[in-house]
Amino acid sequence: TRRQRGSQVESDSADLLIDLGAMIEREVALDHLLAIFGRRVSQAMEADRATIWLVDAATDQIFSQVANLPELAALRLPIGRGVAGHTAQAGELVNIVDAEMDARWAPEIDQSTGYHTRSMLCVPIVERNGPLRGVVQVLNAHRGHFTARDETYLRQIANQLAIAFEYTTLRAAGSPRGVPMRGRFNHIVGASPAMEAIYDQTLRAAAVDATVLLHGETGTGKGLFAR
Repeated sequence: TRRQRGSQVESDSADLLIDLGAMIEREVALDHLLAIFGRRVSQAMEADRATIWLVDAATDQIFSQVANLPELAALRLPIGRGVAGHTAQAGELVNIVDAEMDARWAPEIDQSTGYHTRSMLCVPIVERNGPLRGVVQVLNAHRGHFTARDETYLRQIANQLAIAFEYTTLRAAGSPRGVPMRGRFNHIVGASPAMEAIYDQTLRAAAVDATVLLHGETGTGKGLFAR
């Protein structure tokens, strides 16, 4: 029934916020946290798609780090271009019922994917001290438009993501904006052949249900890799 479906959506929404908070507390790798978001937020908000756009300070662009978007591996737009680009530039929430009728709409993404965007909700991801790190974007509400309740919920999601970005080390130290990635695992940096080999071993170990023993001298990062 409609009431049962509504209760399930409310439960999914609450669970997603709790899960994000728990992962932040455990310092879960940022890529994993974003993947969880990409898989679940569209379902929780009864929408077709959800995307996190990150600000790339080096190029003055926004790019999609995670999207349930099978047509393209990644998307890039100049800051200020499109609705998400406007949100990144102005730092304001945007809720649009008909995207094609909005002057900020950038049609080239739909043209390249064949997807038809109708309704859209974009919320900036802003840390407590002010830097804007990205934009959360949700497309095509199943009910036809996004409500004020949806706006409040997506702001909560954006706040949780801002906390994750504030804690992550996957950006240059002191970066005033953006989240330029600099390592494959959160809180672990290094790109030498030896480190790349360890990363590959870690990924293989994480993919199986087995007990793994990490050994080495104190201070070599055993705890970080175990996490």
